Amino acid sequence: NNVRVDIRAGGRMVGEYFRRIGRKRPAVILGDYKRECLDDIEHSLARGKERGFLDGIGMDRKEVIWIRGGYSYADGFASCLKLLQTGAPFDCVFCGNDILATGFLAAAHANGIRVPDDVAVFGFDNIEVSQFTIPALSTVDLQRREIGRAAADGLLDLIRHRDCRVDLTLKPQLILRDSA
Repeated sequence: NNVRVDIRAGGRMVGEYFRRIGRKRPAVILGDYKRECLDDIEHSLARGKERGFLDGIGMDRKEVIWIRGGYSYADGFASCLKLLQTGAPFDCVFCGNDILATGFLAAAHANGIRVPDDVAVFGFDNIEVSQFTIPALSTVDLQRREIGRAAADGLLDLIRHRDCRVDLTLKPQLILRDSA
């Protein structure tokens, strides 16, 4: 049984959105767990987000600023500072998850960056806190409820000895809020 989300499609949607609103100097902040047990999973998720984003924004990898960090609030804050230290101009930021993006938003505010006027910011996963940040965080919803429902249905079929395979790929949804 297999239930998954098309991560690449989520990255592509963010890139397309930035392109549609005329943002031309993107930065991408993706985490780096540095834990052996998560390396394979995280690598494939990050690659999907990266490839999708580049497809969507229609740019070459060299045209994008890449910041590697972790996935925590503190990592998001530090990643904003790293980005500012590069001195490179940027007008949009795609963060690998919402917690990272909330830290980025806090650092941006502390450094006088107006979101979304100066920089549009997107997170990825639509956790509950994303709607309560200031400004409210635009994000990619991974359809977690639908994943859980499909997985539970598949498990119940197995328990009931039904010969039913679950093979489902869900498409994420773009959630537009005030940060972009």
